[in-house]
Amino acid sequence: GRRNAWYFIPMRQGAPAWVGPYKDTHLNDALTITYVSPVYKSGVLIGVLGMDMLFDTMIGEINSLAIYDSGYACLLSQENEVLYHPELKRGDVPGFVSQIQSTGTDNVETSENAVIAYEDKGKRWQLSCSTLTNGMELVVCAPIDEVAASWHHLEASVVVIALVVLVLFIPATLIAMSEVNRPLRQLTEAAQQLSEGNYDVELD
Repeated sequence: GRRNAWYFIPMRQGAPAWVGPYKDTHLNDALTITYVSPVYKSGVLIGVLGMDMLFDTMIGEINSLAIYDSGYACLLSQENEVLYHPELKRGDVPGFVSQIQSTGTDNVETSENAVIAYEDKGKRWQLSCSTLTNGMELVVCAPIDEVAASWHHLEASVVVIALVVLVLFIPATLIAMSEVNRPLRQLTEAAQQLSEGNYDVELD
C-alpha cells in the first residue's frame, strides 16, 4: 500500500519519482517526502535508490518567504488539496480554487505564470502559482491593496529621484557651459584688443 509507495511507484513508472508526503514509521510518524529512482543493470531492475526529506524542512523554507505585509505562501497537491497552509488543515481545498475554476480554468496548476484575482473574507487578493519538480503547487497570495501600495511607493520614489536628478543636473549643466564658454570669451576679448592695436595680450 502507501507504506511501500516509495518502492512501487518508481518501479511501475520506470523513472525517478517523488513520493509523499506520508507518515514515516521509521521517523516516529514524521511527515516525509522521498525522491526515489529505479536502478537498472543490463536492462534489469536491481533496486530502488532514494532520499528522504522531512516535510517540515520544506515548510520551513515556505514560511521564510516574505509576501508583502499580510500575504502568504501555501502548498497544494496536484488535486488542489492543502499540503500546507498557514490557516487551513491538510486535505482542505482553499476557497480560491473554486474561484479559479469558475473563471474557466480547471485547476491551479493550469493557471501557472498567471496572476489571478479573487476575494476572500471581503478582501481582494491576487495569487500566482508554480509547479515544483515534485508535482506540488506552490501558491503565493497577496492582498491587492498591498501590491498596489508597493507600486505607488515605487512610482513616488521614481518621481523623487527624477526631481533630485533634475535639481542637480541643471546647475551642473550651467557650470559646465560656463567653463566651456570662458576660453571663448577670452579669445573674443583678445581678438578685440588685437584689432585695437594692443599686441601685449596674454592668453591663459
